Amino acid sequence: SSKPLFNWLTYETWHHCLYLSKQFPEKFQNLIINIEEHPTEWKQWAEHDQLENIALPKPFDTLLNDFEKLMLIRCFSPNRIIFAINKYITKIMGEKYIIPPTVYFDSIFEQSTAQIPVIFILSPGSDPTNDIQKLAERKNQIRKIPTENGLTNEEQKTIRTLAMGQGQEKLALQVLHTAQHQGTWLLLQNCHLLLPFLNELEKELEILTKPHPDFRLWMTTEPIEKFPIGLLQKSYKVVIEPPSTLKLNLRSIFVNLNIQIFSDSDHPAYPCMIFILAFFHAIILDRRKYNKIGWSCTYDFNESDFRVSVDILKHYLNMNLEHGNLDIQWSTLRYLIGEGTFRFYNFLIDIISFFFK
Repeated sequence: SSKPLFNWLTYETWHHCLYLSKQFPEKFQNLIINIEEHPTEWKQWAEHDQLENIALPKPFDTLLNDFEKLMLIRCFSPNRIIFAINKYITKIMGEKYIIPPTVYFDSIFEQSTAQIPVIFILSPGSDPTNDIQKLAERKNQIRKIPTENGLTNEEQKTIRTLAMGQGQEKLALQVLHTAQHQGTWLLLQNCHLLLPFLNELEKELEILTKPHPDFRLWMTTEPIEKFPIGLLQKSYKVVIEPPSTLKLNLRSIFVNLNIQIFSDSDHPAYPCMIFILAFFHAIILDRRKYNKIGWSCTYDFNESDFRVSVDILKHYLNMNLEHGNLDIQWSTLRYLIGEGTFRFYNFLIDIISFFFK
């Protein structure tokens, strides 16, 4: 029933402070008195955009340990508690514990076998399909496949992608048996949409004795409680989370970028423009987490957009070099990449101009 002493204190903040002073008197017994005596200092601290990065009003700046400071930040600014916790974990344990690990698909492949499927548990906005397809291009080589009449054909190993849904059960089993026999790869997407089939798939894998050693089964699913436990236990589980910050988006782009791409053009500006393009693409991806505030229309910006933009940039600069011209027509690049590749509206061209000016 108590009301805040000052207008800048919310009802919730005030009662959280009262709770701290009552439940943890050894450190917060004088919290309310201190706020009454120094309202200006507390108001400035509480209204700061990043209050976790500035000192608390005295004497709490030296009286409290790092965890107790988190308790106080939770009272005054719940929206900043995530950032404060990240800072706390970084200080106590190290930065690596707050950065999602980078998924190295080559390492996953080395640990996989023909008998053990690989299940990707996806978060919203994450999709490993392109990475798996690129891995198939790197790992698959030309080999001989026996035919029904005993002859052999030289064929390129491929990966078959099948989106699971109603009515796909029989086709999925047929493709599975073919892949097991020929040693190709099979990617089953959105397995959470067809849970009854997964029980049948588990039985098929149990009776599987000697599949082709090159066979691999990849599966993607969203986190779901009714996913068959037996299938999870006999599989490699990989959790895929989309990068949460601009820095992590940039790191993800360059981790999956072949270093040879920087030598695809002899134009002196090409390496710098690759970085600019990557930075621009990272901003686009980062804005997706703001939903309608970030983009008025939902579009799944992915690595394919970035790859196409790189190809456009490479061919354009190489064409200029062939004609002995090092000048760059920025308006042409802005149109090809902004309007053509990323399908932006006209008002977004100004953003592109900022990075390519």
